[in-house]
Amino acid sequence: MGGSYPIQYVNTLANFNNWTTLTTLVLPSSPYLFIDTTAGGVVQRYYRESNVVITAQNYVGLTITGMPGSTNLIQYVDLNGNTNNWITLTNLVLPTSPYLFIDTISPRSFLRRFRAEDLARPPAITSPNSVLAQVGVPFSYRITASSYLPITGYGAAGLPAGLSVDTNSGVISGNPSAVGTNTLVISATNSTGPGSNTLTLSLRLSLATEFVSIPAGTFTLGSPVTEAGRDTDEGPETQVTISSGFSIGKYEVSQAEFQAVMGTNPSVFPSDVTRPIELVSWQDATNFCALLTARDRLSGRISASSVYRLPTEAEWEYATRAGTSTRFSFGDDSASLGDYAWYSANSAAITHPAGQKLANPWGLYDVYGNVWELCSDWIGAYPGGSVTDPQGPASGSTKVVRGGSWFWGDARCRSANRMSVPPDGRYTDLGFRIVLATGP
Repeated sequence: MGGSYPIQYVNTLANFNNWTTLTTLVLPSSPYLFIDTTAGGVVQRYYRESNVVITAQNYVGLTITGMPGSTNLIQYVDLNGNTNNWITLTNLVLPTSPYLFIDTISPRSFLRRFRAEDLARPPAITSPNSVLAQVGVPFSYRITASSYLPITGYGAAGLPAGLSVDTNSGVISGNPSAVGTNTLVISATNSTGPGSNTLTLSLRLSLATEFVSIPAGTFTLGSPVTEAGRDTDEGPETQVTISSGFSIGKYEVSQAEFQAVMGTNPSVFPSDVTRPIELVSWQDATNFCALLTARDRLSGRISASSVYRLPTEAEWEYATRAGTSTRFSFGDDSASLGDYAWYSANSAAITHPAGQKLANPWGLYDVYGNVWELCSDWIGAYPGGSVTDPQGPASGSTKVVRGGSWFWGDARCRSANRMSVPPDGRYTDLGFRIVLATGP
């Protein structure tokens, strides 16, 4: 004890001739447990010191941050087994914070994950903190919470007219009666007290997105052979007449809108339901349109002959170009694309909430990037010449998608760029925008 000992290591047996000095240790007691906090994810690290006896064992554990003196339940799961089967290892009275807990109890395993939970904490709310509902339509939302102690009750403050909460089940239900955005305080209680969070409840007359009116007109579909980044399927250029004005979503359909209509949210980026829906197929998108149409016809929001649907490919490009003929609606230079789009250069490989970038000249957001947008058409060659209200081929194997996404570069975001996917294909960068086709 009291001596200074240089501790050395190698990361693999193949490097036994290349020892690295980790630190110099003044031995406080003997035997002494030395913990290497620098190893990170390295699991094949070997140690030596010529003047002391070293028994090398790889320990695993976790760093706990909490209230000193609190009792924490330590659990683990073996990753090569059932990852939902958390096993209780021990209870720990936290001596300091943060505290490095080393598992010296269970057999060594490199495929082990740990978690710690303060047993004396209120519940943590786990249900979504933003939800969309329709005025005059029955609504139901369940407060859910994480708690190691039994939950004894639920609450909700600030409920709008027509809604109430069941304090035993945590279900908020009823018929909301007024349009508006409501900030509620929802809570769950255990023997240590209540845990709470805010819930933003948006009440609309319709679950459809906000629409922009697009005028009738004529434009050139496709791109000239001289356009940078052009693909051959963008020609021949075709003069297209859109004979009637139509309404198209100002934004891509959001997770909140899809959830409210379909009852599910398949997205892999669900932390903010104002992000566009993704991981949906062409079939999912058309089912959404059909259910939304039925709801709004029943409530009288749209006429019996009006319908929500996907845009045709021609409608999509016409609305995106917004009277322009350049690579993008803002010009030919992709250097400005980051002002209008979330794409590979700025997205951080995730989707982003609607409307954070600039709109195109007709007021549409995220027509470039964020998520690809499904169209109604089967993919096919352009006819050339002049056509009116084209619908695409009568049959095919893949459906048109437009606009690029968070994953792709600037060339895929061009107004004329085309790609296609199977009707049942689901991708983490694929969503849609809808059209309201009005009847008499």
